[in-house]
Amino acid sequence: MKKLYVLIVLLTQCVLPQMSQTTLFKNLDLGAGIYTQSWSTDNGQKISQVSFPIELMMPVDNQLFLQFRSASAFSSSSGSSKTLSGLTDSRISGSYLTMDDKLLITGGFNLPTGKTKLEDAESSIAGSVGLFPLAFRVPSYSQGFAFNMSSAYAMEYDDYVIGGGMGFVYKAGFQPYINDSKKYVPGFEFTVNVGGEQSIDHSLGKLRLTVDLAYTLYGSDSYGDKDVFKSGNKINLDLRSILVADKASYIVYLRERTKGRNDLGYGSLKTQDKNSNGNQIDFGGIGDFKMSDQYSLKGLLELKLYSKSEDETNGATIFALGGGATWYFSDLLYADGLIKFSTGTLSDKKSSMAITGFELGAQIKYRLF
Repeated sequence: MKKLYVLIVLLTQCVLPQMSQTTLFKNLDLGAGIYTQSWSTDNGQKISQVSFPIELMMPVDNQLFLQFRSASAFSSSSGSSKTLSGLTDSRISGSYLTMDDKLLITGGFNLPTGKTKLEDAESSIAGSVGLFPLAFRVPSYSQGFAFNMSSAYAMEYDDYVIGGGMGFVYKAGFQPYINDSKKYVPGFEFTVNVGGEQSIDHSLGKLRLTVDLAYTLYGSDSYGDKDVFKSGNKINLDLRSILVADKASYIVYLRERTKGRNDLGYGSLKTQDKNSNGNQIDFGGIGDFKMSDQYSLKGLLELKLYSKSEDETNGATIFALGGGATWYFSDLLYADGLIKFSTGTLSDKKSSMAITGFELGAQIKYRLF
């Protein structure tokens, strides 16, 4: 199990959706949820979204696991009479565990079921919900067809596990605007990473300390037949401390992302004089407390510290406090609820804007077997 947890962390760094080690290869689960999120500014602007995620997690056997995910979402902005609504892309993926549980291979397809060809007002809303610090559950409705493949290998030495992984993403592109037939094709992504875990027997329970370091290279994005953008390469550091006690579990995490300078242009790209990518730090903790066989409570704290870039843009400081509960109606049916409040600022070289956020949601999962 220790090896499997490290493999999942490694593959998560290789641009994969996060997987749960408690369900991987074990249970056939069908889940659906509803979440409402909103952000308001001190000058009266507001952006809101209601999303409806669905997922199916299906183990074929003890080695092969399949997953399907999709969603629909409704987004609106106080500055527009239009709304942005519809399906998102759907994702089908599979994971295969082999070599005495040391090697985990994952591949998947992004199916272009989401909305593209946006009108101008819809594009403005899409830009708002896509702002990274706001963490909307549906930050993008569609990226077109995509394929990814990743692998991670881990070895166990006494109380230590070390491993490494690599993965790539290919995107075929999509038509972003309804009044322009040109296609936007994102560049390839290639990630390599290394990680490890130490297990410690603590008086309160089992303590796991994990570290993962990933480096991602990006190819050039094109619009029509012209290169228009190339993201700076990214370094991502992920530190976690997980304590599992008798009737409680705790996770404390620290993530740092650093990107190099982007290349910009139309046909011929030139590296930015000043880096428009600032350093990003996420710090937080989650506690889950089992109150009885029927329900458990949880609490969370989040802090985002996104420094301004060299050209003094994209700064953010956001603090969030939240909680929730899980209800177990039976061995096969359970539901999760979440509420979260956020406050902070978005800043650039000219101004600093105060923001407040609210999220409320629930999901229900049914274990088919």
